[in-house]
Amino acid sequence: MASVRAGAVSRAIQNIVDIIREKSQTHHIALISLDIKSAFHNMNWSVLFKLFDDLNFPKFFRNFIFHYLNNRTVSFSNEIVSISRACFRGCPQGSVVAPTIWNIYINPILERNNTSFYTQAFADDLALIISGRTARELEANTNIALAEIAQHLQEIKLSLSVHKCQALVFRSVSSRKFSKRNSTILNRKLTFKINNFSIKISDSLKILGIVLDNKLTWTAHISSLYSKILSLTSNFNRVIKSDWSMNRNILKIWYSTIIEKALLYRASNWAGALTKHHISRLHSFQRVFLLRFTRAYKTTSTNVLNVLTGIPPLHITAKAEFCKFQIWVRRSPSYNHIINNIPLDYNINIRNIPSEQKSIVLPSTIQEADFEVYTDESRIDNETGLAVCTFQQNDNVSNFLFKLNSYNSVFQAELEAIHFACNWALQNNYQYSYR
Repeated sequence: MASVRAGAVSRAIQNIVDIIREKSQTHHIALISLDIKSAFHNMNWSVLFKLFDDLNFPKFFRNFIFHYLNNRTVSFSNEIVSISRACFRGCPQGSVVAPTIWNIYINPILERNNTSFYTQAFADDLALIISGRTARELEANTNIALAEIAQHLQEIKLSLSVHKCQALVFRSVSSRKFSKRNSTILNRKLTFKINNFSIKISDSLKILGIVLDNKLTWTAHISSLYSKILSLTSNFNRVIKSDWSMNRNILKIWYSTIIEKALLYRASNWAGALTKHHISRLHSFQRVFLLRFTRAYKTTSTNVLNVLTGIPPLHITAKAEFCKFQIWVRRSPSYNHIINNIPLDYNINIRNIPSEQKSIVLPSTIQEADFEVYTDESRIDNETGLAVCTFQQNDNVSNFLFKLNSYNSVFQAELEAIHFACNWALQNNYQYSYR
């Protein structure tokens, strides 16, 4: 899942969380965020076409990609100089085919997954999950996996940016009961290395815009929203002070489309584990905006501000996002009790749906036809026209020429030609073959 359609970020994050929760019951887990150095810029074209050979790509697709990448240049110009250089590597970004090219290129790394480690890619972001029954085993497995991935990346002409790689360690649930105060920190300090360079091990890790902590409580992520709400409301405050007469509906749209969306980024992943402390923090974040919006006294309670503005509490909106994700994306049966009596659409694997397609073969000619009718339509220089010709035993019997309005398309001309031919046959009670 290196590059996939939009909306897959939540599924990618949820997949990582599910694997960690499942394996951490009996094993210690290490989550490594791997950063590929200039990933898209360093994609080697010769390696790409070698991968096409290994996958037995049809020649047509190979030629298509070749001509798509061929004759590319990188240019720079200013008032003094203009420079242009030929480009022989890199994955062009912003096109339809680019994600598919990158998926093929990074796929050899994902094929190395086994029982000891799991690699997941989202575009150029790699996440590595390793397990071990003991701290020593986890350290050994992690270093082996990192060495393998670094080697395989080198084979496809890519390398890791070690100083940007980070690690997060999860202690197994079964071993926490033997520690003091149910600690999630291992007794033995671990060392993870890539090419003899140590990578940082921290208590929290940011992946795909979400901050994970070593307890999977989402506390670190919700705490990180404080700095975000300050930056989001700074511009809002300037507008409020400069224009006191601004329409409140506009301010409400500003909140719902910018501020709320930013604060509830991927709430479909973290809103299912909200605690009383988390809800209190979300209330305080939302309160900053509500006070500016209503211009009320600071002593006004947050619940009253919600009622006055008609804006629901932030934790309720977040919970709604989580429920929708569980129902419509994960197809979870946990919320079936909410609307038991209402039949809902449900997901069916397309492979399990029997095909009811029928092949209909249309004859090219009608036996014993009285006439053969031919039509032609064209549009040249904003002029649209059509012609209808009738033949009987290969002799041209009649011709009809029509000119349509300048705004008519060639498709409309085709429909009109078919309509005229059918009416001509019906009025004269003829059987004819249409071409």
